[in-house]
Amino acid sequence: MHKAPVLVVLAWSALGGLARAEDVAPTAPAERGLASPGDETVLPQYPPEASRVGSGRRRRIDGGATFLLMPLGRGNGYYDLALAYGIGVSLGSPVFRGLSLGLAPQLLFNIRHQDDARKQYDLMARIAYTLRVAARFAVYGEVLPGYSIISPSRGDSARGFVIAAGAGGAMDLTDRVFANASVGYQYGLQSLWIDSTQFFERDSFLRVAVGGGMRF
Repeated sequence: MHKAPVLVVLAWSALGGLARAEDVAPTAPAERGLASPGDETVLPQYPPEASRVGSGRRRRIDGGATFLLMPLGRGNGYYDLALAYGIGVSLGSPVFRGLSLGLAPQLLFNIRHQDDARKQYDLMARIAYTLRVAARFAVYGEVLPGYSIISPSRGDSARGFVIAAGAGGAMDLTDRVFANASVGYQYGLQSLWIDSTQFFERDSFLRVAVGGGMRF
């Protein structure tokens, strides 16, 4: 009769010990949502740019204006021309990384030999390759083929092929505004016909361009 209370006490003690053991038992790594030391699962990593709003936007058009100095001019390869100067505009769009195509017409003044000062209209395309060398600075090379018209104050105009080439640098002033400068060479093959006779008005210059523009 005295053994029953003793067995009841021992049973309750055993159950209490098991309950305390379960309370202090460490939770398995999987149950805590943590990877175990042997788990080689790699969580996906995303670049910081993916979380930026509008990070995929690409501007497709560059527009600019340029002041031109044209020293060391030569006419027909043998006589000197006065210092010419002018203005130009450009509009271009990237084809793929680094390469862009566009238009770059320009107007030159003081195309002068002796007392005859003329104007020159150059309707040019622009092919440029740009290499970014720093966060806000890039270097570029350009080729500008086109069609040229030399217009005198009176008389007929000379017309013909013109080409320019040069190299320069561009600096970003803001995210959209930039300044640029380049040095190159320009050569024209203009000529005109008078009474079935062809007269050449070929000219060549050192080409210095300083300007700026905006990306759209």
